[in-house]
Amino acid sequence: LLVLGAGGTAMAAPGLGQLDAFDLDAEGWAQGSENNAAWIGDGGPLGTGDGYLDVVSDGDAEGGRMTVRNTDPRWTGDWNAQGIAEITVDLVNDGADPLQVRLKLESGGTEVYTAAVTVPADGQWGTYVFDVVPEALTGDGLSALDDITALRIEHNPSGTHPPPRLVATLGIDNIEVTAVEDPRIVDGGSDDGGCSISGSATTGWIVLLGLLGLAWRRRRRG
Repeated sequence: LLVLGAGGTAMAAPGLGQLDAFDLDAEGWAQGSENNAAWIGDGGPLGTGDGYLDVVSDGDAEGGRMTVRNTDPRWTGDWNAQGIAEITVDLVNDGADPLQVRLKLESGGTEVYTAAVTVPADGQWGTYVFDVVPEALTGDGLSALDDITALRIEHNPSGTHPPPRLVATLGIDNIEVTAVEDPRIVDGGSDDGGCSISGSATTGWIVLLGLLGLAWRRRRRG
């Protein structure tokens, strides 16, 4: 979806039903300079023919952390305008130890985290829900969601940067926006020190002011 940023600039942002199902490739998800994230054509939650992303961390140097990142416009932009509230992800832990997995939302030099979910080391696919409303995130979630520049999935028990190094293997599939709410208002977002209101919220205010004006004129005529 496209939303309008400051000055009417078009910005991409995910919407309800946005889905990375890894049917054909890695869909822009990568691990870093030592990219140990690979698309696998079989073995996802549906079995044969169901592709997924296989992520390996070796516990050493650049490839030592369990983290993958996506900066594609499908996952970046103004999440507040779209009211993004929930993301679900299918995960399987093929390593020896349980993983504490979070979504990390980057906004320029700012980063906020969801609560962690525990993915047991049982080799079984499961569906995990991540709440991404501002109050569920660490730090200033409301401001960060105004301009997301990258989305990460990572093992991070503490919810701080950097995540730990470890030897692990994580399968990822069906990253999907599964719930939205009304567009959110961000105080102090406009150039004049007022508040930044997303498009549909602005329309609502215009309609309300118009109705109030009409009622005032009718009252004067009476």
